[in-house]
Amino acid sequence: MAFPNGPRGTRDTVTVPIYLNRDDPSLAIQESGMASYCVNATVHKQWKAKRWALFRDGTSNTIEITTHYAAVNRQEGNRLYMARRFWDQSINQNLLLPAYFDPNLWVHILPPTFANPYTGDVVPGSPEAEFLTFQLRPKNEDVDIRIPQSPYTHGLLVGIADGSVRMLHPNISPRTFWAAITPNGGEILGPDW
Repeated sequence: MAFPNGPRGTRDTVTVPIYLNRDDPSLAIQESGMASYCVNATVHKQWKAKRWALFRDGTSNTIEITTHYAAVNRQEGNRLYMARRFWDQSINQNLLLPAYFDPNLWVHILPPTFANPYTGDVVPGSPEAEFLTFQLRPKNEDVDIRIPQSPYTHGLLVGIADGSVRMLHPNISPRTFWAAITPNGGEILGPDW
């Protein structure tokens, strides 16, 4: 969670332990206000819809939450990327804040979501979804913030909409992975599910 406290969008943050996965290597960079888990934006963009109506593909066939590196401390041009933060902003908003320590630098902060078209993520049906799924324990400088990261080398931990948890195999096909992201796309999941 974050609380505004000063000029130019500076914020004080607190650590919420339940939002952190202690296996997340990016927590060595930053823990305050960060989240090691992301929710599926294709599901959670519809806040007012009845829950049962969202999952026409079936709750056991839809990924609702997954691991994601919490912090990315990488500068590209005049942007400093700091990945996923929980706070009181819209799930559809990514935020650029002027850095309080450098007036020429903008801090790029993303909400704790994946498959979010509003933040530039890879989404089902996009050209990148033909070959990208998730990353297995990447180095910080190799993180692709548009897709989930696993802090493990043996698969991606996901929470399914039916309440179960599973580890996705590293060789899951992009077709099956992205079909499991959409709650009502009508896709048939592959045998690698």
